[in-house]
Parts: sequence; structure tokens; C-alpha cells
Amino acid sequence: RVFLSWSMQRSETVAQAFRDWLPSVLQNVRPYYTPDDIGKGSRWSSEIRGELESSDFGIIFLTPENLTSPWILFEAGALSKLEKSKVAPLLLGVEPTDVSGPLAQLQLTKFNKDECFKLVKALNRALDSRALEPSVLTNVFDKWWPELDEKVQAALQIALPSPGTAKRPERELLEEVLERVRAIQMRPSGGAFPHRRPISLAELTSRSPSEVSLRELGLSMRAYSTMRESGLRTLADVLA
Repeated sequence: RVFLSWSMQRSETVAQAFRDWLPSVLQNVRPYYTPDDIGKGSRWSSEIRGELESSDFGIIFLTPENLTSPWILFEAGALSKLEKSKVAPLLLGVEPTDVSGPLAQLQLTKFNKDECFKLVKALNRALDSRALEPSVLTNVFDKWWPELDEKVQAALQIALPSPGTAKRPERELLEEVLERVRAIQMRPSGGAFPHRRPISLAELTSRSPSEVSLRELGLSMRAYSTMRESGLRTLADVLA
């Protein structure tokens, strides 16, 4: 089970390419990529948490624009805490010297044919009795590499917003809101606020932020009261 971690458009596009490409090379590998791999009706946080805990390998797609992404750091940290899991940040237009903090302590892999083959060999070894023979693996990798390389190079050509007009994707904003709300909720509080089950990311993205009230975020009484006192009433207020 391979968890594919991404943040922002170029990283997402590369993660999609790897999700489709890996099973062509290693048929017994099961890549997991969000959001498409979340089943309809599943609770977003529970599903991702379960996949992180059950993954044997994690590939983190790093680009210049997501090196400090909270979501990348969160998933990398979760994977690193699992003794059985191996984590490989894949550098896309990034040099090892550009990576700092906890990510720099991991085995960094630059995106090129030789380094990616080493990564695939590591995945193959993790399959134990289901691993391909070395000669077979080399032939299969050589056959499928051009397809992956073409898709990744195309992804890296995606234009980034200019610094003056950069706007964070709504998915990233929603992820950060949920993580911060839950971090607040984990602190000791004066009691639980009665509310229906916390809204999922799927529900959030299907509705206008102005239609989502604070009550639907699954807040503790302390967090709810603090936000109300600050003049916040809806998710649109929080995003703003």
C-alpha cells in the first residue's frame, strides 16, 4: 500500500500520474491518492487517517511552491511515525538543499530515470514474495518510464500564479481550516458543544462557504464561543 501525498496543482498532477503508472510496473502495488480514491459517503478525515496508518510506503511529491505546505508536513509526519512505513520525498524542480526541517531528514529522491528506478526497486523489495525478478523489473520499468516522464514534464510546465495575484486553492484552505479547528477542539475545554456530526470535506466543497455555519464544523464549546466572540458566523467568515 503506497500513500501518495501532494499539495497544490503541479504536485497533484504528478501524483495522479504516479497513481496510474505504478500498477503498470508493479502489479501488486496499491497506490492511494486523494481525493479520487475516497469512496462516496466516506468520512474524509477517518478515511485518510486509516490509509496513513495502513500504508507500507509513502511518496511525497515536493515542488518549489509546496515545500512548507501544512498538509504535506502533516502527512509526512504521520507516515514517518509508523515504524513499518518507508517515506520517500520526490523532488520535482527542487534541489535537496532547498528542503529543510523534518522533510530534510528523509531519503530525498530527485525525479530522473536512475533515481526513480531506485525508488521502484525499493517498492519491489517491500513486496517480498510478490516481488518481480530483477531482470523483469528492469524491462518493465524501461517500457513504462517514457510515459511517466512525459506526464511529469508536462505537469512541471503548468504555469504558477504570479506572486501578486496568487490565491490559495479552496481545497487547501478548507483542509487548513479543518485541521486548525480540530487542533483547537483537542485542547481542554469547558464541555462539548451539542452539534450534529462534523461536516466532511466532500460536503464543504459541495456547498457555498457562506451557507456553512460554525455549528456544522464540529467545534467544542470553547472554540465555538471564541469564534462567535470574534464576529465569525459562517465558514466564509473563517476563510476570509
